[in-house]
Amino acid sequence: MSASPEEQEQIRQQIPDIETVEAQELTRYQKTVKRNLLTALSRLKDEQNRLAEEIRSIAAKDIYAEDYFKKTFDSLLTQTASPKNLAEQYAVNKASYESQLEKLKIDLASIDNEQKNIEEMFLEYVRSVNANIAMIDKNSTISVRGRNIKMLKIQVADWESEQEHFRMKLHDYFEQVIQNGLDTIDKNENLNEFLGNVITTKRLYDDTVGIGSVKIKLYKIEAEREVPITWAEVSANSGGEGFLSAFVILTCLLSYMRRDESDLFTTGEEGKVLIMDNPFAQTNAEHLLKPLMEMAKKMNTQLICLSGLGGDSIYNRFDNIYVLKLMDSSIRSGAWRMEASHIKGEPVKRMVLSEFRVEEREQDWK
Repeated sequence: MSASPEEQEQIRQQIPDIETVEAQELTRYQKTVKRNLLTALSRLKDEQNRLAEEIRSIAAKDIYAEDYFKKTFDSLLTQTASPKNLAEQYAVNKASYESQLEKLKIDLASIDNEQKNIEEMFLEYVRSVNANIAMIDKNSTISVRGRNIKMLKIQVADWESEQEHFRMKLHDYFEQVIQNGLDTIDKNENLNEFLGNVITTKRLYDDTVGIGSVKIKLYKIEAEREVPITWAEVSANSGGEGFLSAFVILTCLLSYMRRDESDLFTTGEEGKVLIMDNPFAQTNAEHLLKPLMEMAKKMNTQLICLSGLGGDSIYNRFDNIYVLKLMDSSIRSGAWRMEASHIKGEPVKRMVLSEFRVEEREQDWK
């Protein structure tokens, strides 16, 4: 910086007139000027060093640890000998950063909008999941001892009244995913694997709505009464009663998965076939078999049951009964053939031959 006119005038007044001043006084003045100049140069050097140290101190902070900032501080350090050049270099660097910040603001705004769009998309997906869970118990009402009983009741959260609350919870969920994703990148771990583990239907629904908010009720069918029970009480049922509860849930799930809600001209209950191996070990009582068969009929599910048990309580539930026997093969030793005899139901109009093979392996008996 140059001196002001007043300062320049003060300096001129301190300079002796060489035409009238004594030589000895002039010599003393020269020494004073040299001494002041050396002092000023020393102070200037100290200030330059202090300024350089200040720049290095700022550059050493953690927030400037990336190589991105290194060139900026190096450019300032090269200009510490010239305050004017240093000020110009600082102005250039500042303008460059301000320009980049404006661009980053635009990018961040775009990212924020994109995040909002993604959150809206996932919120709609969670809403759809919530609605579909509520559809699983559809058409599960059957007649038990002359009373219409809905064997499975599923109550989910009311979406319309809780939508804004769910929106905020989903936003918090995504904020946590973003933060954990950044930590994953910092650790140089697999980001795709991380996202695949945390963004699942179960996690989305549980963190947004809460799996615990879904209320599930079934009926325990006893010999003389029907008792409503919760999902937590199902496991406490006895073998036959527990099997019936599991069958109710299975048939409802099969019906839900095969149902076509877009078909306005049918009930949406497509035909299904369920093959069960010895299901009557603990469910041969009539009060259990009847609702089991009613559920299968209601869900348009054909049951093919393999069992060694008999009796009217079982036979009376089926339209067709076959007896299957394994016979020694006369063609090859160690092999069997299956013979089937139709003992109940309408005569078979068409039979298709299927091949069955039963093998024993040594490791199976170890």
